[in-house]
Amino acid sequence: MSVTICLSLESKIKTTTRTDVAVWYRLIFDERRVPPRAVLDEPHQQQPRRLFIQTGGQKCERLNFFVQETADFWSPVVVFTEAGLLSQDKGPVMDPDSPNITRSELHFWKGCEQEDSCTPDLVLNSHTDLMNAQDFCSGREQATSTFCSLQVEQKNQMFVVEPDRRRIMVFARLENQGENAYRAAIHISTSPNLLFSSLIVKDHSDLQIKCSAENRTASDRSCSISTPLMKSLSQVTFCLEFEFNHSIVLDHAQVVMVATSDGEEGYPDDNINNISLPLNYQTDFLFIRNPDPLRFEIRADSSSKWDTTNSSFLTFNLTYSIQNLGTFSVADILFQADIWAVTRKGNQMVDFTDYRIEELVPVSHCVLPQPETTRLTTPEDLSHLPQLNSSNSESLQVHCRLSLSASRSLKLTLTGRLQLPVLNAVNFKSLELLSSAFIQMDTSGPMFLLEDRLVRQIILDLRKEGDNFIPVWIILGSSLGGLLILFVLVLGLWKLGFFNRRRREEQPEANGKTEQQM
Repeated sequence: MSVTICLSLESKIKTTTRTDVAVWYRLIFDERRVPPRAVLDEPHQQQPRRLFIQTGGQKCERLNFFVQETADFWSPVVVFTEAGLLSQDKGPVMDPDSPNITRSELHFWKGCEQEDSCTPDLVLNSHTDLMNAQDFCSGREQATSTFCSLQVEQKNQMFVVEPDRRRIMVFARLENQGENAYRAAIHISTSPNLLFSSLIVKDHSDLQIKCSAENRTASDRSCSISTPLMKSLSQVTFCLEFEFNHSIVLDHAQVVMVATSDGEEGYPDDNINNISLPLNYQTDFLFIRNPDPLRFEIRADSSSKWDTTNSSFLTFNLTYSIQNLGTFSVADILFQADIWAVTRKGNQMVDFTDYRIEELVPVSHCVLPQPETTRLTTPEDLSHLPQLNSSNSESLQVHCRLSLSASRSLKLTLTGRLQLPVLNAVNFKSLELLSSAFIQMDTSGPMFLLEDRLVRQIILDLRKEGDNFIPVWIILGSSLGGLLILFVLVLGLWKLGFFNRRRREEQPEANGKTEQQM
């Protein structure tokens, strides 16, 4: 057998001058075996050997050796090459961070038809544990969602990430249907939203797979078969585990696996698995409103020029809380609040003046309705309406676009103001203003809700104190009516002889007392 040693010399200092540098190298065969498994053919080729190399150049030498122990023909001959500068006192010096020892494996016999090369046929198959949309929507609970109303062909192509999912599993099988495969390896690359976690061999195969311990956030990783070769017709089943990178939310996940070896593949197409999954993320929110009732008493003597110092009476707050119950950050949450407070004659009873978002992030903002520069107040009778809603009035709208990190919540407060001049101009005794708010996801993004809209309602209860007095004509009419009823009752008793019977009963008693006195 023979081995070719090539040494190159590179200078870290940029220079156009080429100088000859004396270097040495030596070979070590199977250093852990005594006696060594292989030795060089000629005694004069003993170590170390010397060479002169120009900076920026390369020199190669071919050395012959023979194997003394041939019984273990499956195991390769391990060769260590050590090199260094012949003189460290003069001239250039070695970079201490540069490795000066390399390890190589030379196969004694490959067990293939061609002595020097093999033709393996590595076949790689894989699948993931993610549900497609068709399986996800087969449950009764999910059947009413707009997401589940997609066509069957679309649902088979989409995959769903549940709110509590943190990992994705890839189940794979590698088999060799050709000749022996030496230095078999699997090269893995992923999209940025996946982080490599582990690779576990699932069966009791003699083959083991070891992955390089690189940066966990790296998108590329190499895993080698930790035996000298992958024999013909052998196979190994393994499971890859990836964690979702919750700071990066993409509309797809991709895992590319490529199986390689030193041999020339007979059918290279089945060495590659490209798993590309279009993703939709199911989101889960807790959406609540402030449960405290909003009631206001409008005094009858309030003038149209109301006192601005009593602003606490005029303002109200609509408060909502949104909590992200999932494990992914969610952007493009669409929030809309409507309050029906504009009558058919155009009387606007309230204004939105401000908003406040606690746990504010830069991409969260709201748009309030523009206030009217000139406002006309028209007398209007609303006493027949118990409530203003979408059927009998128009609404003022607030639109917000919100973002929430995983497992975080925000509090949104909309501040409004009652318009006393308008409230005094319209006639009502008790009136409710309906406010309705909902959140939904932007349909252009990868997030979706099982319920298309989460809706919460708040009612503003308005009452006028001045409308509670009793008019004088009602009091007079009630008094006259009571006297008339009393007169009719007395007349009826008189006609029935109620008063005559009592007089007859009193006369015998009077006669009895007179006889006793006599």
